[in-house]
Amino acid sequence: MIDRLKAYYGEHAILSPIPRDEHNMAWFQIEDSSYIGINKSVLSTKDSELLSIFLTPYDSEQTHLPPEKAYWYNLLFQHPDQILQEEQDICIQFIHFSIARPIQDKYEFEEALKGLYHSNVVIIWENNQNGVIIEKFNHMIFPDYNLDAVIDVLTSDFGANMQFFEGQVHRLPMKPGHQFHLEKQWFKLCKPVLHQQRTIRLTGVFAYLLLSYTPDSLKEELQHALHEVIQDKELLKTIRTYLECNLNVSLTSKKLYMHRNSLQYRIEKFIEKTGIDIKNFQGAVTAYLAILAKEE
Repeated sequence: MIDRLKAYYGEHAILSPIPRDEHNMAWFQIEDSSYIGINKSVLSTKDSELLSIFLTPYDSEQTHLPPEKAYWYNLLFQHPDQILQEEQDICIQFIHFSIARPIQDKYEFEEALKGLYHSNVVIIWENNQNGVIIEKFNHMIFPDYNLDAVIDVLTSDFGANMQFFEGQVHRLPMKPGHQFHLEKQWFKLCKPVLHQQRTIRLTGVFAYLLLSYTPDSLKEELQHALHEVIQDKELLKTIRTYLECNLNVSLTSKKLYMHRNSLQYRIEKFIEKTGIDIKNFQGAVTAYLAILAKEE
């Protein structure tokens, strides 16, 4: 990829172990912890956005970080394979966030975010719209936050839609950089299909990740299981909601503003037409994957 960028931009692209001439050059970190710089005069806004998807933009603010932030920035971006070894009872969780428009006052946003957490968190920015919250806690005391409520407050205060992705809880020792980049990639894969969800949790993305690596032929077979109801969008929406509500009829009825009897009728209709009994685990998994495959 780097060779292609150099060939495309020619003399306007250079490699360097340290970013320089930031007034004229836009810098992006590459895999070996060095940087590629591209002259801003030939770099369009669209080019910058595309490059930021695959490479980490260099932010000069990161060179003046306070010690704790600098420590984590180094672990995540400079030495992602370094093993972090601390007390055995310590766990770490990454909460990735993406904001619909750039945040001009990062400090104000950080202070608002920190005030909504009970523990001391570290916030690292990748750019003006994306970053990660790093929370460290004792493995006996798992955090219990209503992240949706946190997003409500932040959206109201800053007037911008945002999404959060709660990563896995990791127990030390571990490679924080490796896990961070893996979960960041999962977040990017799932954002387009989960754009309406403000909070994305790890348990909610594995089905999408599984389908992203599934051959098209198998996806077609999954969709074929729905051939009798494939055109009934309302029915499929109802069944998907029912499955995502853990087969809870009361919760599904409330969420869809639907009478229980109407919901029961739709469930039975789906079972009768497809032959998939979604009231048991195997049937529910099959139906859910088939519906997701159709909606990809």
